[in-house]
Amino acid sequence: MRIMLALAAVALLALSGCKDHGADIRALQDDLASTRGALEDARADAERQQGYAAQRLKALEDKLDALERGYSGADIAALRKDVVELRATGKPVEAGLEKRLAEVETRVERIKEETATKAEMKPAAVDEKTISAIVDKKLAEQQESATPTKNFADAMERLNISNAEKAAIRDEVKKTKKDMLELLEIPMHNGRVPAEEVIDTLIRIGAKEQGADERFGKLLLELSSEKVPGDPQGRSYVKAVEDLKKQNREAISRVLSPADQRKLDAAHKDWSEFEIGDDDPWGAIYLERLDKYNKEKK
Repeated sequence: MRIMLALAAVALLALSGCKDHGADIRALQDDLASTRGALEDARADAERQQGYAAQRLKALEDKLDALERGYSGADIAALRKDVVELRATGKPVEAGLEKRLAEVETRVERIKEETATKAEMKPAAVDEKTISAIVDKKLAEQQESATPTKNFADAMERLNISNAEKAAIRDEVKKTKKDMLELLEIPMHNGRVPAEEVIDTLIRIGAKEQGADERFGKLLLELSSEKVPGDPQGRSYVKAVEDLKKQNREAISRVLSPADQRKLDAAHKDWSEFEIGDDDPWGAIYLERLDKYNKEKK
């Protein structure tokens, strides 16, 4: 406003041209020079302010580019804070920078929504080496999840379930093992005890005795036809065991999602055979029969 008034006054003097107002003209000339200096200072200050805003915006955009590669919720919050602070400075910003700031804020909002469904990563670490490491880790996890195991704890680590659910599954496995043991401890019509014969044969197989595998096959055929004494359904030993295994699978399936059921199958398809540790119902009889076998071999 000040410079406009000075210029208007000079214009009026030029148009009048009739009188000699030397002192007034010199005063106006001095005022104009002073005003021009103030204008140059203002322009320089505006350029500095503009440079400051441009630098801040460039930094924000660099952060945003990193965020779009990594999606870190904490960094997005920090970026939002920077944008708000930059707006709060009240410093002059050109229309182009104003538009870019608005675009940054829009991109921030979009990224915040995407982070709800994407894994959190450190934005500065996404290079070829890091990507390769991530891929290798993922492949290793997939390979591990597909590796068969009868170890109960290892199999449970692959599942997306709570500790309480793991405990419930373990209890179900233990119950099924106990029921099968009690079933196979019922003597056959000739007085032989299937549980003891199954364990004895498995010990011989473990010791690599010749003919142990064939002996086990014959035992299974015999138990497939031998009826369980007193069974109200008239089932064979094998059929009764199969029913217990089926009940075990149905009970555990109620705890697991379809995806976790597939993972557990990849570990070992017969869930009743998982090794649960020292309190396994078959532990005592196995140690007893193993001790008998070792004494016979001395």
